[in-house]
Order: sequence, then C-alpha cells, then structure tokens
Amino acid sequence: MLEIVFRPKAEADLEAIADYTKAAWGDAQAKRYLLDIRNKIAATIHYPGMGSRVFGLPSVYRKIPCGHHRAIYRFTDTEFIVVRIVHERDDVLDEIEDFW
Repeated sequence: MLEIVFRPKAEADLEAIADYTKAAWGDAQAKRYLLDIRNKIAATIHYPGMGSRVFGLPSVYRKIPCGHHRAIYRFTDTEFIVVRIVHERDDVLDEIEDFW
C-alpha cells in the first residue's frame, strides 16, 4: 500500500480550509469536512491512476474531487503525494510544487 505524503503547500491548504470552514460554519463542520477530504484521499491510494489529468501541468499530476475542493497529487511506487488542495473554482497554479 502507498504511504500518503502531504507536501507543505497541501498542509497549508488544509489549514486554510479548516480556518475558513470554522469561521463560516463552526468547528464541528470544519472537522467533518477535513475528515471527508482525508478519507477521499485515503480511498484513492488503492487506485491512484483513477484521478483525472490536470490541464496545464505535467502528466504525472492527477486530481480527485473532495467536496468543493480538488486534491492534486502524484504517485510513485511507494508514495501517494498530495501536493495541493484547491477550491473547485480556483485555477491550478503552474508552479504547484516548490521543487519543480
């Protein structure tokens, strides 16, 4: 099974999502929503190729819907690497990871 790795920008995205959701709908809803996102990511590691390609990024990047967000990831033989979690209405940045 692949190990799930969250890149620093994905961790920051989760924190921002939690802060916004908590301010708008309360702490309980923020916890539920983040758990839903993490559960969707965890379910995807069994079939990492199931995500769709991300327009404008190299073909190694895939995306899956997570509520009103999209988890952008790539994977290796041993890791499922979540690089960003963006709102469904946001454009995906060309420079999605610091080292690319």
